Amino acid sequence: MPVVLAAFLQSLIVASCVMLLVWFVQVATSNRLMRVMGRRPAWFFCAPGIICHELSHALMCFVFFHRITSMSLVTYDPQSATLGYVHHIYRTSSFYQRLGLLYIGLAPFLLGPLVILLGAQLLLPEPDKIFSLIRIAGDSIELAPTFTTMFSESITLYLSLWDAVLELAKDSLVLTTVWLAVSGSIAIHCAPSPADLRSAATGLAYNSVLVIVCGSIAVAAGWEWPEAAHWLGFAASLYLLVIALCLVWWLVLMGISIVISAIKRTTSAGTNAAL
Repeated sequence: MPVVLAAFLQSLIVASCVMLLVWFVQVATSNRLMRVMGRRPAWFFCAPGIICHELSHALMCFVFFHRITSMSLVTYDPQSATLGYVHHIYRTSSFYQRLGLLYIGLAPFLLGPLVILLGAQLLLPEPDKIFSLIRIAGDSIELAPTFTTMFSESITLYLSLWDAVLELAKDSLVLTTVWLAVSGSIAIHCAPSPADLRSAATGLAYNSVLVIVCGSIAVAAGWEWPEAAHWLGFAASLYLLVIALCLVWWLVLMGISIVISAIKRTTSAGTNAAL
């Protein structure tokens, strides 16, 4: 149990670092695209991730019996700092509904990677090229669940992802491009917003009580979960894939924005010269 607990705590720290990095990439990418393209054209690249983000919240509201009062999958208001929203209410007397606050707040981070895998299964001609990256990284982390291993595997997975995408593009350029665009957008927007984190923090105390009680019962009863290290390794490798997709799609979008900026400067210079 202590080994599993240590691996679990390390996974929590890694998850926090992933959320922070993904949020930073999201803000930097969105600001750059909106500055170069304008708000509406930028939504073309951001919309899949925003829609998945808000639908994840809505799905968890359904699971935990929260009533949705209003929802917007994509917000186009130039004056609004909100990309989308799901407003919901719950009974404060319900312990189960209070537990759900944590999972509703973190829903995009929990469900986004699964949507990415589902998209790979449905769209890619050889989805195992992506799944094998997760298996290899997961096996390495399971054998040595350390920060050093996770860091080295993140670099390996990032480089391997480029190779896998290029190989898949040879078989089906269109489907691979669609998967990369949608998955990259989902990965960049799977980090919880500050409002999401505030909501999740409210439910954290209730979940902590539940974990302590269940953990104490498990220790007293001598229960073991032999597969815990395997699943923790899988989860860690899945979020390393999210980071890799974020960085790959960020590079693609930065390249597009640089090209657009260059075209605008050339057009502007030509117009000035004509005048």
